[in-house]
Amino acid sequence: MDYQNINEILEKYFEGNTTQEEENLIREYFLKTDLPVEHQYLKKMFHYFNEAKINSKPDFNVNAELNSIIDNQWKKESKIRFNRILKWSSSVAAIFILGIGIFHYYSKPSVKVKDTFSNPDQAYIETKRALLYVSNCMNKNTSNLKYLAQIDKSYKKLSKIGEMDKIVNSLKSKKP
Repeated sequence: MDYQNINEILEKYFEGNTTQEEENLIREYFLKTDLPVEHQYLKKMFHYFNEAKINSKPDFNVNAELNSIIDNQWKKESKIRFNRILKWSSSVAAIFILGIGIFHYYSKPSVKVKDTFSNPDQAYIETKRALLYVSNCMNKNTSNLKYLAQIDKSYKKLSKIGEMDKIVNSLKSKKP
């Protein structure tokens, strides 16, 4: 390639008006070892461009990476959407169940207690007899609990022995 022609192509290159074929010619031209002095400073620049072009290719598949990021984001959004739906539906269900419970509570008829005795004196005597029966049962079953007081006293003595043991151990550990 002649010197004049390469200068014209370089001017077009720096203006950004070259075609792909002209750029390939420039790259081939600067790969030569015998260049004029005027073009020596450009040789380093075009050598750098060639190296950058070779090293600029990524080591991974960009499309696959983008697709995996999009899929992961979609899964996250789906989980968030599902969680929102689950929260709303559980709230609605809880309110519904609470409403049914309140409705049943207020809709059932109130039960009125009927008098079993027509004579108040007889009702008083019967109530007194029932309460005495409950009292006797409780007294009989709680009589065995008096032994718990003795166990409590023994436990207090043991806790004092435990404190003395801690003091003795601390004194033993202080000796050289």
